[in-house]
Amino acid sequence: MNTVDLHTHSTRSDGTFTPSELVTLAAEKGLSAFALTDHDTAAGIDEAMEAAAGTNVEVIPGIELSTKYREKDVHIVGLFYDYRNPEFQKQVKEFSDARDLRNQKMCRMMCDAGLPIPYEELMADNPNAVVTRANMAKFLLKKGAISSMKEAFDKYIGDDCPFFVPREKITPKMAVEFLLRFHGIPILAHPFQYKLGDEGLETLVRELKEAAKESDTVYLATDPDREGEAISWHLKTLLNLDDEKAKRVTFNEITKKVVTESIEKQITENGVTHFISGMAMGVDIYAAEAVLELKEKYPHITLECAIPCETQANRWSEGWRNRYFDIIYRSDDAQTLQTHYTSDCMMMRNKYMVDNSDVVIAVWNGKKSGTGNTVDYALKNGKKVIIIDPNTLN
Repeated sequence: MNTVDLHTHSTRSDGTFTPSELVTLAAEKGLSAFALTDHDTAAGIDEAMEAAAGTNVEVIPGIELSTKYREKDVHIVGLFYDYRNPEFQKQVKEFSDARDLRNQKMCRMMCDAGLPIPYEELMADNPNAVVTRANMAKFLLKKGAISSMKEAFDKYIGDDCPFFVPREKITPKMAVEFLLRFHGIPILAHPFQYKLGDEGLETLVRELKEAAKESDTVYLATDPDREGEAISWHLKTLLNLDDEKAKRVTFNEITKKVVTESIEKQITENGVTHFISGMAMGVDIYAAEAVLELKEKYPHITLECAIPCETQANRWSEGWRNRYFDIIYRSDDAQTLQTHYTSDCMMMRNKYMVDNSDVVIAVWNGKKSGTGNTVDYALKNGKKVIIIDPNTLN
């Protein structure tokens, strides 16, 4: 089975890695393809394409457009569009310019209130990037004005905070029409985060359906379980799609339940009391949260966070950052291995965890990747390795 990631960000917006580094990471993780979907920009795609030349990783042109619907931010992801089209580039620059004007206003308001975030310094600190609020939070943290990224969103720049400035945005319908004009595939990103309710979400889907009525095919990507099947059926019915037009794409997700069961088994059957999480987005976060929840049932167990570098979560989304810092705050110990990101810091983190463990639980599909290298390292050092196959969850 080929594994792909259709929603990633680079340092051209609020991602952690440069476009080239994403290609390296994708290869290490065993991905056959990934879509670079930076916020309101396609500036990193050529760099990623060049870095992927001669590798087994395909780079899919992508973008994540910020739109406004019922006073909420709604994101529309676009894939496989003609990103080199001059008209497309001109329109996207206008989207980016609107964000830039918003950023100038927010910086001016914060400076007037005594917060050290001059717009010119913020931009110099984020060269060639579409600056988001996550970049602002990182800058304030660097200046010592806040103690955590979470504090920035809670007190200053979150949606309901005094220095938040909404920007002029297109509607979701306009975003879909725009992407279709340049032969792209529009996707409604993380629909349940918008808290529109059943009726509101159905109305939005109907509007997007009207905008995409000329599409030949609609892809429904859901988990391959009963819930995923029900969601696909509901959307197919709601959109009045026939079997020829609706195609279901299934993917397996490592659920928190599977990880929790594996961890609890180590506690009850093997007497494991200390757990180490690498704190990466995804399985590592699930595992750490699982340990913290299991501490209520098994208060003698402890959690250690192995942090590869201080900047690990600086460019994550607000939701993931909140989970990340909450875990560190509630953990029994946190070890930061180095200050800044380097190309080998993740593997150094992995070796640290293996060296300080008796048992390694790895979510691995058997392909050559960073996880595979860690499994090899653990086996060579005589560690017991428990592998969860992401394709079967066994």
